[in-house]
Amino acid sequence: MSEVPQNSVVEDRALPLSVPRQATPEDLPGIVQMLNTVFSTERRNVSLAKTFPYIYSPENAANILIVTCGEQVVSALSLWPNEVQLGTARLKVAGLNCVATLSEYRRRGLASHLMRGAVKRMLALRCHLGLVSAMIPNWYRRTGWELAGRMRTYQINRGNVGMLPKLPDKMYVEGATETTLEEAFGIYCQHNLGGIRTREIFRRLLNSRYVTEMLVARTADQGVAYLLAAGQRIIEWGGPAVFVAGLVRTWFGRLDEGGRAKGEGPSTTDSIALVAPPEGHGLIDLFNQLGIPCSVNYARMMLPLDPGGILRAFNLHDILIRENTGAFTLTSRTQEVSLDRTALTKLLFGPERVTDFAVDRFPLPFWQWPLDCV
Repeated sequence: MSEVPQNSVVEDRALPLSVPRQATPEDLPGIVQMLNTVFSTERRNVSLAKTFPYIYSPENAANILIVTCGEQVVSALSLWPNEVQLGTARLKVAGLNCVATLSEYRRRGLASHLMRGAVKRMLALRCHLGLVSAMIPNWYRRTGWELAGRMRTYQINRGNVGMLPKLPDKMYVEGATETTLEEAFGIYCQHNLGGIRTREIFRRLLNSRYVTEMLVARTADQGVAYLLAAGQRIIEWGGPAVFVAGLVRTWFGRLDEGGRAKGEGPSTTDSIALVAPPEGHGLIDLFNQLGIPCSVNYARMMLPLDPGGILRAFNLHDILIRENTGAFTLTSRTQEVSLDRTALTKLLFGPERVTDFAVDRFPLPFWQWPLDCV
């Protein structure tokens, strides 16, 4: 594994700034205070410790990099290492969360310096892939990151919701209880699609983020499908396609009835959105067969840290890769191609096809549910 080329850092030696270092549990209050200050606005107060308790916890402190001025934390970058299951393939990934610097300490290269440290930390953790949901992609591109992967968003409205199958009469729908939480976790684990979660992480994700509702479709003795909603957007779901579709139809009807009961009129719930991976589940096939409108966007910005390890994780042992000063040469039995890091990211995870090399193998599947994106 090799480090990614980075830009130089402009340092002001007159300021008593520390070099970037790993945080300790004792640093967490100052880190959270600084981040809340940076990301809060006049209209919105941010509480990072509440939103991401699994990141800003003593157990994850070593994966937070900071710069201090005296006792004050002035710049920080947080990582959340986790694993992703994609069928039989498992990748270790690290999401970047809240790269931030106090306004009076900006334009000194601190964030770039922290990014270099983040790459070193991810390599030390043996991560295959770095991930970031970036509002400023061009800044990350300077350090080797690129938009890649695919995310589908389906639009379900009054004109097409009736095309979805209904839940069988023997099933009923229940909200969040101790029983349904356990059932939803069990359904999630069956798919081998997305972040690998423990029960504790599953509960923390539900309680810490923007989930506004959880519904589970149940028979008399077990849950068979679930969905998680954020407002009028379904951000996660699981179970057999026909039951998930029926649950979506039921939830749409409840939203519609709720709006009418409040006197908000028939246009309250004209449309809802459902987030989906690009492939790997029967619900996607069902929606595509029905012609449900769908938009396809990039999944995340990605940084391949261990391209050879990624190929091995997907059992592509017959494809060899070697690097020489930022250029990557891939060789199969009949083909060879040389790519820069950006083109390599696109080859591995798409969606664009930058080469005709091994078109039957690439792009590789990748998916994280929104709750796992930090």
